[in-house]
Amino acid sequence: MEDFRQGNTISMVEVVSGQVPYEHFGLERLFRPPHPSAAEEYQRAHAAIVERQSARIADGDVSMVVIVPSYGADLIAICRDVALAPHAMDGS
Repeated sequence: MEDFRQGNTISMVEVVSGQVPYEHFGLERLFRPPHPSAAEEYQRAHAAIVERQSARIADGDVSMVVIVPSYGADLIAICRDVALAPHAMDGS
């Protein structure tokens, strides 16, 4: 393998679909809550958005993809379709 770097190493890949994402893991990062001092109507609206997205994941309408590297930025995404495939390396 050439050009190996610590940032290229993925520690975990998880695809959640057809089940409730555990404690809405990551949804708060995708759907940032309003400031704590914001009016209650905004707090309720935010909670409804998180619940709706969680239900879409639980129903299998979409998937939540979580990628955690050993070093660097992670990824949380809600996707309609997810396909994982091996990457062929030259010389392997």
